[in-house]
Amino acid sequence: MEEYTHGHQAGDGQAYHEVSGLQESRLIDEFLKPIPGETILDIGCGTGHATLKVASLVGESGRVVGVDPGESRIDVARAELLRQPSLVPIVTYMKGSVKEAMPLAPFDAVFSNDVFHWFERADRQAIVTDIYKCLKPAGRLAIYLLTPQTQAKCLGVDAFHLSKPTSDIESASGIKFDPPAVWSHILTEAGFLVEVCEEKDEEVKAPNIEAALTGLEIYVPKFKIHRQLLRDSDIEI
Repeated sequence: MEEYTHGHQAGDGQAYHEVSGLQESRLIDEFLKPIPGETILDIGCGTGHATLKVASLVGESGRVVGVDPGESRIDVARAELLRQPSLVPIVTYMKGSVKEAMPLAPFDAVFSNDVFHWFERADRQAIVTDIYKCLKPAGRLAIYLLTPQTQAKCLGVDAFHLSKPTSDIESASGIKFDPPAVWSHILTEAGFLVEVCEEKDEEVKAPNIEAALTGLEIYVPKFKIHRQLLRDSDIEI
């Protein structure tokens, strides 16, 4: 099988778990819409917040598989799963990405939250094609990712520019900001029928600047270097 890579270098799993929460409930409630008995794949499951919510919705007759490239995140996810014994028979966690989950296919649905913007552009078509192969006929895919519109309201972008104004945001962070039209084309080429494709207009809020910057260090490991540059400068954070 063709190999592909994931651009997100996972940081500390427990720290990630404490700041992540259920990042995008709307993705599950309005777009994925799990129903009892379904088998669903969570790509880039992190420490399992969304995985467990979906598991509670598919119920004991369903199954949810969560995959993530970060071993420490998977370790935390498994520990958190044990805190909810009723969900243990429903959930399977695996280190990796789509390819590692393919032996467990087919799935009724696949979803992914805040992950696709980490994939290398050269790998995207192969990844989406593999997802398509993992789905049952009439299966569905729901994803949430960062786009140029969300980039404009991203604190991380502002922080990178403050710490290193001449740096390219993609190389500095690893995030690729592409518009919905680009992803619609990739999905269509893989065989998907794109029914909904929208950019949401909202800002991510944090209780204070320190909490926001700490969160960035965990979500974007490269930011630790840039945050130190901020501390060493005359900029107050």
